Amino acid sequence: MQKLPIKISLDDSFFEPEELCGHYVTRQSKQHWAVILDLMVEFDRVCKEHGITYFLDSGTLLGAVRHNGFIPWDDDADMIMSRSEYEKLCAIAPTAFKEPYFWQTNETDPGSLRRHGQLRNSLTSCILKAETRNGKANYRFNQGIFLDVFILDEVPDDAEELARFRKELRQQLRLLFELKDWYRIYHGEPWIEKIQKIAYDKFEATVSRYNGTGQKRIANISLLPETKEKEFFIKSLYDDCVDYTFEGFSFSGPKEYDALLSGQYGDWHQFVKGTGWHDVLIMDCYRPYTEYFEEPTNSAEEESTIAFFEKKTARLKKQKRFYKKWTITLAVVSAIAVIALICSLCTSLL
Repeated sequence: MQKLPIKISLDDSFFEPEELCGHYVTRQSKQHWAVILDLMVEFDRVCKEHGITYFLDSGTLLGAVRHNGFIPWDDDADMIMSRSEYEKLCAIAPTAFKEPYFWQTNETDPGSLRRHGQLRNSLTSCILKAETRNGKANYRFNQGIFLDVFILDEVPDDAEELARFRKELRQQLRLLFELKDWYRIYHGEPWIEKIQKIAYDKFEATVSRYNGTGQKRIANISLLPETKEKEFFIKSLYDDCVDYTFEGFSFSGPKEYDALLSGQYGDWHQFVKGTGWHDVLIMDCYRPYTEYFEEPTNSAEEESTIAFFEKKTARLKKQKRFYKKWTITLAVVSAIAVIALICSLCTSLL
């Protein structure tokens, strides 16, 4: 068997296909698991070396508690941490993780539009269907097999304030998703990098607005503003962590796992066979994602795409001039009306 680009040692038996909980796990799935497990071990190493607290999350926590490893039909792994711990990690990650590991955020890999962190293996490929075109990677950011690292932020206790908060996040996300395609077209242009950074920084400031304000609950709301309120958790559930065995390795997880899993899955003891969450088109444990990059589009198509965005930009500028003109006109008319009213009052007084 070809050697995987990983550092951990796994017995050959780990890769043997087998039926687990009524699900047949293929050799290819086991290889994918091995790459993810290697990312988990590397992530744990860096966090422990730098005193950073993290927790197993979602299906990975469920897998640790119920299976001592991967849920048989799962295809990824999730970690989660507080915003303050995440910022500590982001400060050291670019130098702490060495090749082939790559710490991906929108700061380290502009245009990726990740609202959380992902630890990638750059010698592999995991390309989502939504980020492909003609069966090839449509974006130039790192698309190796990944480990998700989510963020816990405080959310408003007040229902009306929460609704406004969600609406604001949705609006900002729409802009970010549009800028993602603009970045693909104008990659390398200083102006698009500046605009994208401003928009992303604004989103980060918004989503972390309530941290430290004494709210009762926290949530992974940066990933999805529509996160269900049953997945809003009391902060104290993350006060204590314990070690969990996962595929023979030890990782940190929340001590109060039952309340967390019940909020996410209901009766989590019940086996509900599902499929992996990610809609992956290209999965390769042996070839780097760069080998799946789409060939440059032909000049006519590229010019057509650029023309579309330039036309849209021109229309926005025209609308801006229109509104500015009418704002000035309205201000002048209002000023004249006020002056006329004052003159009329003065005349009547005389």
